[in-house]
Order: sequence, then C-alpha cells, then structure tokens
Amino acid sequence: YLCRLEGLPGSGWNRCFAEPRAVYRSKDGQGWLRWADGLEEPVAGDPFHLVAHLLREWPGCVAAGYWGYDLRYHVERLPRRIPDDLGLPDCWVGFY
Repeated sequence: YLCRLEGLPGSGWNRCFAEPRAVYRSKDGQGWLRWADGLEEPVAGDPFHLVAHLLREWPGCVAAGYWGYDLRYHVERLPRRIPDDLGLPDCWVGFY
C-alpha cells in the first residue's frame, strides 16, 4: 500500500509512505483491521474514534487514506435513499 501526500503548491511539503503497520477499512458500520503480516480481524465501533485511539497507541505513526461520504451516517442520523452501486469502503486508512 503506497500513499503519497502533497502539501500546498510552493510549500515544499511532500511525503510518501509504504508498508503500513496496519490498514483499517470500514463499510456500513463494520470495520476490519489488517495487520502487516496479513492477519485480519473485525473491529467494532465508530471509525473516527478507532483511528484516534490507534494514533494514541502508536505515537509517531501517521494515518493516511480516505474518508468517504458515507461516513456521514456515523455523524448524524440520515435516511439511506440511494443504493450503494460501487461497494467501496466508507473509509480506508493506513497507519505508517
């Protein structure tokens, strides 16, 4: 899992990350944590709280990935009106 982050133009801030310690993904309220050795375990709870917890547990770690729009259901109660036609995770976060 390679991840590249770029800063604002002219800032000179660019970082590349590879080989995460763990990868967290979430879909429809279910979460999974995949370790570097390939083992995967289910993880319950709010994705925002889990990522914050792991960053506290692993000082110096960087979390990089994406947060999808469907995470809005963890923030507020909204009706689900549109079917999920792509099946992408709600979030994917690597811990580097």
